Amino acid sequence: MFKGLNFASAGSGLGDHTGRSVVGEVITMTQQVESFATVVKHMHQSSGSRRTASLLSKSIFFISTGSNDMFEYSFSRSNDRKFLAGLVAAYKDYLKALYHLGARKFSIVSIPPLGCTPLQRLRRLEQMGTQGCFDPLNDLSLGSYPLLAAMIEELAHELPGMAYSLGDAFAMVSFVFANPHTPDWSFTELEAACCGEGPFGASGCNQTVPLCGNRDSYLFWDAN
Repeated sequence: MFKGLNFASAGSGLGDHTGRSVVGEVITMTQQVESFATVVKHMHQSSGSRRTASLLSKSIFFISTGSNDMFEYSFSRSNDRKFLAGLVAAYKDYLKALYHLGARKFSIVSIPPLGCTPLQRLRRLEQMGTQGCFDPLNDLSLGSYPLLAAMIEELAHELPGMAYSLGDAFAMVSFVFANPHTPDWSFTELEAACCGEGPFGASGCNQTVPLCGNRDSYLFWDAN
């Protein structure tokens, strides 16, 4: 536990119910933070408060979440502004909880253009009969970034010693779409999943579906 731990759970999100209806059993963000609190308690007991506080203050806490909340909300949209505000408020609560447990350095990745995933491209094709990204979901993704950025900046002023970096995943993925070939990567397939079958390979990734010949040339591994 002194060399690094991963508390992430596929399918989870900022909401305690996110992922349960789609994936089934997930470890919620609330449970992840509680697990971290248990680890911190053990660290205090085994190494003392001073060493623990020093280690945690130097550690980087990498967080990437919110996409699954947005996927699920997009199927029953009601009030986008209220949804995004609630999402950012939940994010803030978790960051404050981690801070009070000793975290000081945060590396946060925002929500990417979710409407361009293979599954959402299929969704657009089925609903609208046209090719391309599912724009309503991309609008939500894009709208979340300035709210998240403002919240984290405000929180950093509020909490002494807090430092952070915020990666703009929407801009990063959009750059790849616009520049599929660079000295560092070369994507020949920007729409379909490497693991999956059917239109856009959006059937889902499991042991029965075919894999692409060269996964390095595919931007997406699976439907999401």
